[in-house]
Amino acid sequence: MGGVYDGTPAGVSARTGLGKSKVQLAFFTFLLGIRSAEQAARDPLRGNLYENLIIAEIAKGALNRGIRPELFFFRDTHGSEVDLVLRHGGALLPVEIKSAATFSPSFLKGLEWFRSLGLDRVAPGAVLFNGEERFTIRGTRVFNPLREANLWDRLTSLAGEGGEGG
Repeated sequence: MGGVYDGTPAGVSARTGLGKSKVQLAFFTFLLGIRSAEQAARDPLRGNLYENLIIAEIAKGALNRGIRPELFFFRDTHGSEVDLVLRHGGALLPVEIKSAATFSPSFLKGLEWFRSLGLDRVAPGAVLFNGEERFTIRGTRVFNPLREANLWDRLTSLAGEGGEGG
């Protein structure tokens, strides 16, 4: 399963490194020689694989509704980054994706940095992780994306919470 997502930059300066997300999960696992869930759980690239799986699920949810998703990653020249920025309804939703089963406040670092940039209509954001808990911390929603019946709808509802920005 895989797909390629194309989009235009979300009106952000080119120096910040807003880019396109490409997902080729099945191909990656094949090339890495991963043949079972147990192998994937131990692989050093587990985080990358999990991130791509979740991005593919988000895109699939949009595409199944006939929507072309606007999904980007965001990185500046100093290495600060956000795993995914979803643009929906004119708002930007920053998303961190973590394969860890235990939440760490450090997961919020990239989201807080992104919100500090003063961009228009930035929603508080979301941390998608592999744990059991579901909560809000510092305005950020934290939940397991694999436990969501409709991940696209959940995230776009959070994008609707986008503020007016700085």
